[in-house]
Amino acid sequence: MSRTCVFHLSANQYPRLEVHHHTRDIWQELAKGFDEYHVLARAIDNRFSHTVQGNIHLHLVPRLARGGWTFFFTSWLLFVYVRRWRPTHLVAQCPVMGGVAAAAVSAIFRIPLFVEIHGAHYFRESAIGMKGSLAAFFYKAFSSFVFRRASRIRSLSPDMTDRLLTEYGCGLASKTVTIPTRVDLRKFHRIKTSYEVAGALNIITVGALTPTKNHLQLIRDLAVSGIAFRLTIVGAGALLGDCRRLIEDLHLEGQVVLAGKIGHEQLAELLPGQDLYIHYSVSEGLSRAILEAMAVGLPVISTAVGFIRGVLLDEENALVIEKPWASTLPVALGKIQASAGVRQRLGEAARATVLASYEAGAVFDSYRKMILTSSTP
Repeated sequence: MSRTCVFHLSANQYPRLEVHHHTRDIWQELAKGFDEYHVLARAIDNRFSHTVQGNIHLHLVPRLARGGWTFFFTSWLLFVYVRRWRPTHLVAQCPVMGGVAAAAVSAIFRIPLFVEIHGAHYFRESAIGMKGSLAAFFYKAFSSFVFRRASRIRSLSPDMTDRLLTEYGCGLASKTVTIPTRVDLRKFHRIKTSYEVAGALNIITVGALTPTKNHLQLIRDLAVSGIAFRLTIVGAGALLGDCRRLIEDLHLEGQVVLAGKIGHEQLAELLPGQDLYIHYSVSEGLSRAILEAMAVGLPVISTAVGFIRGVLLDEENALVIEKPWASTLPVALGKIQASAGVRQRLGEAARATVLASYEAGAVFDSYRKMILTSSTP
């Protein structure tokens, strides 16, 4: 049987393999069945390193800066690693940050390339003004090159696939596969058992404290919604100080809790005790946080952004709100608050959606199969 060796490029930052973290568990799943599974990523400690655990090799390069854009340049070290390790398959988590280098290597060394799309920024401007326009131009130009070179392209939903073909050409249809975001039901196995609410709605939201996730506006809109609530925000980020100041300014110290970044085990314990999950993002690919809330049977309210509509069906397995959110959010909250029956119906339908399409084992099987069946175009 021929040797299988994958090189997986990621612009994210990681510690060495001796340190346990959630993504290391993902690599262990992805690596099943391969002789070698190499990950090329950025180092938290800003140093070069190579660590090995079983068939997983983690190659870390200096992160250089906080943002993932530096990987556009350091990922070209892939040429050095390819000559040493002779990979049989390439995987790029982003068609730009790492994907361009991978496409060049694929063309020169005739190695099949599997490219993933994880966000909406490949289809629309992610920032306002000249900076956003320039970024969108370069993202589309580089992505077009990489998509043409790729053997397979992974989208997260049928909606994302349709948008990909509209923006980048129907010629990509034969190489595009839909592999959804996964949920580890072994971790998120505790299911909500009661939909009764005594007093204020216990609301939770999960996501990095960044402008895209829109936590500041969520706090403001909840404060004037007329609904009695207690909000728990799980996540960390640059807007932590702004969130604290806003909470103080609005005198919400007893109603809004900044829980910080927590592990999946803690989150799995926390979610079933909540009454409602809200996702208030202004831009989104397909949020795993939503799916994890759905997995435990929480009713969900979400803004209609990105490719969420491929998962959430308004009034069926969630409430999907349109702009202006400050007006539509209170209406949705009123429906949730008014009826335990509505909460239970939406929560049970949400869990059924995850069980049908997003269970981690089936998704990992599809992912590995798509890598193995990729061939050089």
